[in-house]
Amino acid sequence: MNNHRTPDGVNGDPAPDGMNGDPALGGVNGDPAPDGMNGDPALGDVNDDPALERAYRRLLLAYPRRFRRDRGTEILTTLLDAAPPGRRRPTTWDAVDLLVGGIRARFLPPPGALNAVTATLAALLVGIGGAAATGWLGWQASTTMPSAQAAAATAQTAFGEPATDPVADPGDPLDQDWLGMRTSPGDEGNTGPHPAPGAVQLRLRTGSQDPVSVLAGARERMVAAGWRTDESAADNVFWASKGDQVVRVTALAGDRTPDGGGSWSEGDPVSLMVSVHSPAPGAVTVLALAGLLAGAVTGWLAAAWALHTRARHRSRLRVATLVLGLSSLTLGVTTVLLPALAGVAGLASIDGWSPHDSLVAAAAVRGAGFLAYVVALGLAGTAVLAVLAPATPAPAGPCPGPNIRWCGWSP
Repeated sequence: MNNHRTPDGVNGDPAPDGMNGDPALGGVNGDPAPDGMNGDPALGDVNDDPALERAYRRLLLAYPRRFRRDRGTEILTTLLDAAPPGRRRPTTWDAVDLLVGGIRARFLPPPGALNAVTATLAALLVGIGGAAATGWLGWQASTTMPSAQAAAATAQTAFGEPATDPVADPGDPLDQDWLGMRTSPGDEGNTGPHPAPGAVQLRLRTGSQDPVSVLAGARERMVAAGWRTDESAADNVFWASKGDQVVRVTALAGDRTPDGGGSWSEGDPVSLMVSVHSPAPGAVTVLALAGLLAGAVTGWLAAAWALHTRARHRSRLRVATLVLGLSSLTLGVTTVLLPALAGVAGLASIDGWSPHDSLVAAAAVRGAGFLAYVVALGLAGTAVLAVLAPATPAPAGPCPGPNIRWCGWSP
């Protein structure tokens, strides 16, 4: 005599009201119950309360559909056989155990160090891609160039007379001279907002031969107009900030340019150069971090899913998925991940944080060039191959140990 009660919805029996919505826990084509599930005199009477069964079915929804199709009936039968007569609700431990087991089955890759490393690398690579995209788009959408009219008005304050012929230089936020910049190129003492690379430059030939006095006059005029100026370790430059402008004022002798090029000789007339910048957009940091987190979660889940579904492939497709996935990850690690980590390590050696630091991921992706597209296409192709896995469940081995909810499932 078989004391085992087959749950409603299994072996063709009708499911309780409201429980027909999960085919994964429905009939199993008349298959017999798993070994050891056909009644155990030591268990005594079996709990046959429909409310308890419905509660367990709801908790089993935490597991992926494929898991419920492969193991759901076995787990449900075990839980009902183990429940004492009269119990109408799962215990707190059973509920927590099922929910944690479901999260584990949904979000963790199959057991094994290689699977864990693969998922981690995929998460890092996709995370860097997300940070690069959101950081760069956020920078482009921000105001990083002052208007020519506003720059001319600022230069007029520094010059003490009307300024003309503004020259716009859009700059490159991914240029290594600016990336990771805390103050400005060189030790120039800027403690105000971090400037964006783009600037509008205006130049005035003063006729004076004393760059120190020319610079001191410009500083006095700007302080009188309400600008905050910084002391500089250099004799020929200072920074000032006010509102939405960050300004670099430089005294140049002869035909020299702000980067030190050009000719110079004693007694040459001094030119006053004003470079007007917008502050670097601080919101880029938040956007880059959001892209990093979203990309890392997406990469981890996609890798875990692909590793699970790969076991359902036939041998040739399984090999193709393995080769394409691992080669794409290897190329991505060498061309994108390692340069990005090196950039972060370099930034860690400098005190403070600049919005420019948020573009490290974008700089790494741009540095990889065409190979970054190859990596992206390779990872996308791996996901496509994973989609080709057949819908039929893969053979599952027996669950070791008494706790069936933690068996090592690999579909």
